[in-house]
Amino acid sequence: MKFAFQALFAGVLIWNTAGSLQAGTANELAPSCVGRGLQTLQDYLSLDGECSVGILNFSNFSFNATGTGDLYSASDIAVTPVFNGSDTGFGFSHYGGGQFQVAAGLTATYVIDYTYVIDAGPVGSGADLGMDPPFGSISIAEDICVDSHLTFSLGGAPQCSVFSDFSSASAPQSLSVDNTNPPQSWTAHLNLSPRVQSFATVQDTISLTGGMSGAGFDNVTSSGAIINSTPEPFASVLCLTGLLAVMAGRRLAG
Repeated sequence: MKFAFQALFAGVLIWNTAGSLQAGTANELAPSCVGRGLQTLQDYLSLDGECSVGILNFSNFSFNATGTGDLYSASDIAVTPVFNGSDTGFGFSHYGGGQFQVAAGLTATYVIDYTYVIDAGPVGSGADLGMDPPFGSISIAEDICVDSHLTFSLGGAPQCSVFSDFSSASAPQSLSVDNTNPPQSWTAHLNLSPRVQSFATVQDTISLTGGMSGAGFDNVTSSGAIINSTPEPFASVLCLTGLLAVMAGRRLAG
């Protein structure tokens, strides 16, 4: 299940620095995220280098939390790598159990950035988002920069740029889910165009608005489906559905 959001950083220029990352071979995969014993988002923020899930190397995690009241820290978010046949990604939940939620009258916005690199051969063709049955006002948007870096203009709008040529900045590919038309609005799919050939930078923003009775959900999972390509000229057709796994929430006040 996945979520995605547009970032809300007005007047701030943010660079996701992953320019040196390139697609590699199976022998160049980083140690597995499971094998490194990473359990919380804080562990991923403190990650020295990369860790792998399937044939994807993940790195450059960052986290930001804003809102009112008692916000979750990165140590409060459990991260579980997901690799089930063709599905690759992460699951996110509250570390120690319980719901992610925000109390009535309060708000919380959680932003998670990361980079993934595809092992040589595959092509990322799509992204999927979905959430567990939520309650209250929740919106999630995902911005994806294909073979480029997620940056922000001084006006706060997300952009995708090649570090060597900022004049070619373009809008990210985006998808979103919310709780406005359940259950249809709880899931979304995006066919990437262009597709991911080497790496992608991703930003997910989870926004909770407490309103009269609070808002929240149990967990979220974001995964990608990897399909082996056919070794024909000009015909490497692989599917990578999903990018990030993002999870965030708010503690109930009191």
